Amino acid sequence: MTDVTVLDPTAELRLHRLTGAFLAGYRNPNTRTAELQQLHRWFVWCTAHQLDPLEVDRTPLELYLRWFERQVGSINTVCHGLSVLASFSRWLVETGQLDTTPIAAVRRPSRDETPRQTRLTRHELAD
Repeated sequence: MTDVTVLDPTAELRLHRLTGAFLAGYRNPNTRTAELQQLHRWFVWCTAHQLDPLEVDRTPLELYLRWFERQVGSINTVCHGLSVLASFSRWLVETGQLDTTPIAAVRRPSRDETPRQTRLTRHELAD
C-alpha cells in the first residue's frame, strides 16, 4: 500500500472554506450536492497524486480527465464534471483566489447527443 500525502491543515481548511463559499451560491440543495460530489472526486484524485487542487496547471487536469473518462464510462457525466470544475475555477478567479483558470485550456469532450428514448412521430403513431 502506498502512502498518500494530504494537504497541510491550513491549505485543506482554505479549500473547504472556498468550496463552501462557492456552493453557497446555489439555491437548490440537489445542485449543491451534485456539484460537491464532482468537486470531491477531483479533490480526492488530487490528494492521491499529491497535488493541491488550487495550484494545478493544465497537465494534471488532462490526466484527471482521462482517468475520469475510464471511471464513469459516460461522456455526459465527464462533461458535467468538467463543467463543475470550470465553474469553480472561474469563481476562484472572479473572487481573486486564482489569477487564471487552467481548465480554460483543457480540451473538453463533446456531449453525447444520442436520444435516450425512441419516440414515435404523430404519423408513425397513426400507422
